[in-house]
Amino acid sequence: MDTTNGADDHGLPKTETLVFAPLNNGFHLTATADDGQGPATSTFDCAPGGASTTLGANQVMLCTIHLTGDSLLYTVDVLNNGETVSTERGRLVLSASGQTLRDQYDATSGSAKATHHRHVYAKAGD
Repeated sequence: MDTTNGADDHGLPKTETLVFAPLNNGFHLTATADDGQGPATSTFDCAPGGASTTLGANQVMLCTIHLTGDSLLYTVDVLNNGETVSTERGRLVLSASGQTLRDQYDATSGSAKATHHRHVYAKAGD
């Protein structure tokens, strides 16, 4: 559950749940967000060499991860009709207790300037 909704987040999303599942050397992510208009769910794979997820006709998402000593760096690009569109560049950091996950990233949408976001997620009960 997203426990942060500060000015850095531009007010959105109001709630967000992330579910990570192991996948070879990477992970499968299911993200459900609700910005006040009803929940929407997206799923995609991420891996060190890049993992692709088909979004639709002529549209593929590529998520690449790189593990560092204390965090995971990630990039998300969309291949749209053969053209690469940079979508997100970020870092995931798990707290020492394992109870919170911080996601800081820059996101782009179309030709608009990148915006910075910061979310902190609290671990749900096991």
